[in-house]
Amino acid sequence: VLKPKFDYLVDRLGLSVFEILRFPGYFSYPLKQRIYPRTTFLKALGYSLSDVGLPNTISLTDEEFCLWTAKVPVEQYQTFVRRL
Repeated sequence: VLKPKFDYLVDRLGLSVFEILRFPGYFSYPLKQRIYPRTTFLKALGYSLSDVGLPNTISLTDEEFCLWTAKVPVEQYQTFVRRL
């Protein structure tokens, strides 16, 4: 359960082990339902996960994530997720 999440952040997103360990709560969130969609969405918008921060990407509600992190309407994110 933890290894796929860890591998995704390190191998796919290029985060360091230090960055991941700064937010251990990350491992409590589902990879397919929250982590992958949000990180993919931010990448599509041109954001770097290192710039916005893992907690701001993962721990917020969809509405907060869109308002504070992605800076787009929540409907835009929901449309993106439906297309994944």
